[in-house]
Amino acid sequence: ERLMLSTSGRQFDLIAGVELKMQKAGPDVSINFRQLRLNKQLLSKDLLQKLQKYNLQLPEAILLTGKAGLSSQRIITNLELYSDYGKLRINGIVNNIKTPRRVIYDLAVDAQDFETGKWIGLDGKFGKITGRIVVNGNGTQPETMVANARLELSPASINKYSFQNINLLVGLDEGGFTVRSYIHDPNIEADVDLAGRIDTGYSVHGTIRVPNADLFKIGLTSDSIQYSGNIKINASYDKANKIDAFLQADNNSVLIDGTQISTDRIELNANADTDTMEINFHSPFMDAQLTGNYPVDSLTSEIASLWKVIYPL
Repeated sequence: ERLMLSTSGRQFDLIAGVELKMQKAGPDVSINFRQLRLNKQLLSKDLLQKLQKYNLQLPEAILLTGKAGLSSQRIITNLELYSDYGKLRINGIVNNIKTPRRVIYDLAVDAQDFETGKWIGLDGKFGKITGRIVVNGNGTQPETMVANARLELSPASINKYSFQNINLLVGLDEGGFTVRSYIHDPNIEADVDLAGRIDTGYSVHGTIRVPNADLFKIGLTSDSIQYSGNIKINASYDKANKIDAFLQADNNSVLIDGTQISTDRIELNANADTDTMEINFHSPFMDAQLTGNYPVDSLTSEIASLWKVIYPL
């Protein structure tokens, strides 16, 4: 059947074909959205204020077209969403929707000039992205879910720099995770290979290879700094506020305002818990140790202070 609904001022406008079938398990609904237009002003002021409180910013209007199916155990989508924030295409299927722990999903999201930062009030940090995100797996709880996500973006605007050729593959397997990523951009090349766990605590280990990175051009520094090297990571954080971290950087080359600095190996060990902290730094040109009765949440600021001593920029 054809369904047409509209409000005064056309703040809500729906034209769709609807097919309803009664099955033993329950109703089966198929909807062909020829047009679904929703204006932000249709929402209540109270809801808009709550969204603003959480820094969520909706576009003035959203236009939805495509097809969707809904039954007692399944959702199927082939939808396109248009707004001032760009275009999204959502295609996929979700099964076992009544039991989230056993839900099975296979989804693909294609973005075109999609303004990621505007949705969350961070458009100064995150801009437009174009690319594809694919997620498939089962479960929703990190300690039991098994899923894979693949992300391919080109370009992606971060800190007002438009990154090219970002590829990311993330796997979750009952609390364990893997991250494989590579970036092939004119101003940064990086290859990331990490693994770890996110169940009883948090741990990560692996390598980050950086053949070339111009930190100034990609917006990370205010001075001209170029870096290349290999970084090894082995870190853990448990729920008793205890951190153990080891970083090792090899074959390092840093070019700062035309001055070349090369080192074979730099090591950083950091250990902290609720009331003690120890940081050890070793390099060919300096050895340093920092200890104190600091809580674990001071570790980041103390490492930053030590880094300023190493590279006083």
